[in-house]
Amino acid sequence: ARSAVVATPMEGHATAAATAADGCVAAGCWVRVLAATGQVLLQGTLEDSTTMGTVKEEIEKADGMPAAEQLLTVDGVPVADREVLRRFKFSPLEGDTPRAAPGVVEVSVRRVSPEWARLVEELLKSPTDFDEARARVCGEANIALQVARERGMHLKSLVQDMDIVFKDSLKRVNESGSALLAAAGDLQRNRDTVFEIVPRSSKGCRQAAEELMVCRSSVLTAVQTNGQVLLNMRAELGPAHKAALKGLRESGAALAHAREAWRREGELLRIAQAHGRLAAESMEELARSYAASLRAITRNGRELEATAEALSSSRQAYRRAVVVNRNAIRQAEASLQRDQEVIFGWAVDHVSDVRKTDRKFIMTVIEANGEALERAPEEFRHDREVVLLAVTQSDGWALQFASEELRKDREVVMAAVRRNGWALEHASEDLKRDRGVVLAAVQANGEALEFAGEALKHNREIVLTAVRRSGGWALQAAAAELRADPEVAATAVRQNSLILEHVGEALRCNRELVLAAVGANGLALEHASPALREDRAVVEAAVRSNPLALRFAGAPVRGDREVVHAAVSKDGYALQWASDELRKNRDVVMAAVFEGGPGALEFACHELRGDPQLVAAAMLTTKRKRQQEEGAAGADSDPAVPGESGVSTWNVSREGPECVQL
Repeated sequence: ARSAVVATPMEGHATAAATAADGCVAAGCWVRVLAATGQVLLQGTLEDSTTMGTVKEEIEKADGMPAAEQLLTVDGVPVADREVLRRFKFSPLEGDTPRAAPGVVEVSVRRVSPEWARLVEELLKSPTDFDEARARVCGEANIALQVARERGMHLKSLVQDMDIVFKDSLKRVNESGSALLAAAGDLQRNRDTVFEIVPRSSKGCRQAAEELMVCRSSVLTAVQTNGQVLLNMRAELGPAHKAALKGLRESGAALAHAREAWRREGELLRIAQAHGRLAAESMEELARSYAASLRAITRNGRELEATAEALSSSRQAYRRAVVVNRNAIRQAEASLQRDQEVIFGWAVDHVSDVRKTDRKFIMTVIEANGEALERAPEEFRHDREVVLLAVTQSDGWALQFASEELRKDREVVMAAVRRNGWALEHASEDLKRDRGVVLAAVQANGEALEFAGEALKHNREIVLTAVRRSGGWALQAAAAELRADPEVAATAVRQNSLILEHVGEALRCNRELVLAAVGANGLALEHASPALREDRAVVEAAVRSNPLALRFAGAPVRGDREVVHAAVSKDGYALQWASDELRKNRDVVMAAVFEGGPGALEFACHELRGDPQLVAAAMLTTKRKRQQEEGAAGADSDPAVPGESGVSTWNVSREGPECVQL
């Protein structure tokens, strides 16, 4: 954005009459406003009589930065609110601005405190207090640098203390992790060995399973020890870590304060240079102070960066150790999981029939994996204690493998649905009609209402609970009378606007309910009554939420210029649902093209698709979006350099052949 722009203040800002002769016609000039980072905030055509105070107001409207906290500069020199654009010399551009604009003024804006903005404005009006302001700013800069140095030294001390704690913790974490990895390795090797040499007899299989259970116990002990070490680390590292982070924040804040003081010195220096406010000796003194501040800030910044890197290095070493430990825990967990899914299943398939009927053995298997009830002998599916254990260990899913008799057992079913409402599907028909069971199920998973008895789908309390616990989706399983209940429907729509599709027909004509739905998600307009889809206020609310909701609006509203203009300004592709008349309207098509580019132009009428100005606007939109994407990509690679994703344009409607109205 900056490469094609040259804007220099005229010497001493004295030749106010220089207008057209210096390259700027009376109609207007192209203005670009840059943030301190170089990001383009605003650009467009302004009358050359516009004051810098007006530019501040436009920045506040577009970016939200209060005018009282803005400091505007041209070519690095602060400018007063009363100064007008014609007081600056403009250089011609090469294809970067409209042809009507003869040149450009590039204005930079920096957010400052209201007090500093007022002081600069006063110094630009009157030089009488310049020496006093210079002395004060230089003094503040010296104090800020001293504070930054002290904070930096304190931070170094904190990081050294933290490094000692980190290294001690790192040693213990590595030791416990090595022990855990060794135990997990032993389990793996023993398992492989046993599987390789075990005899094909049920006695051998039984002995193999028992041998592996011993290894499994060793791994469990190592996991518990390792976990305790990791828990202790939090208590030991916490205070040192917090102190170092606090010191880092304080040091960063002090350095930021010093940078602000340095910027103020620079701004005073540029004012003095541009307006001749100081004698040569004082100017040299101010320049030396400015250069010294820059060197000190640069040095402190490097020291802070080095300290932060040291802190980060210590943390990374510890985190790597923790990751190794967590991987060890995961490896041990995988070994234990294989015990549950492979060894126990293998044992059940290979042990003798007598062993398969060993209740203690089956309880051990199910305690490790509740869904193993599916492979257990039939007699255990009738065992109430075994089934309760399976249901508990499987979060309710094992209920489907229980006997029909136990699926009628209220306590067993309640244990399942309290953990997993979907388990209601496998309960007996009688319990699906039990109010307490169904209420517990929908409290766990609201959509379990689908499996409730028909009578309970008419129960207002149960349906309301289900709707609240399902994000509104359970409404579709409710009885028709409750889908037509205003309170139930409103509760569902507040959580999920698209559930408007399932409310009663009469409620889809309820203006208040439909407004609430489309305000949260404009696409809910599809399910409103035909009359409300032709209601201008309802469609406006939908378009504000999602401009593509225009497709569901009634024909009269799709021909409303203001509604359609609002939609295409947010999403140019909404033009495809505008009326034929509005697709012939140049202003509406221009708004769509400015947002959507060439793709939006495809939906204009045939006559406007080849319009040179619209085609040029489409190409400029493509260029702008490409620059924004490149800026965003740059921001991802370097967080300190934001992309130009916040560019807005002032060119909304033309008032005359040469000037664009703000």
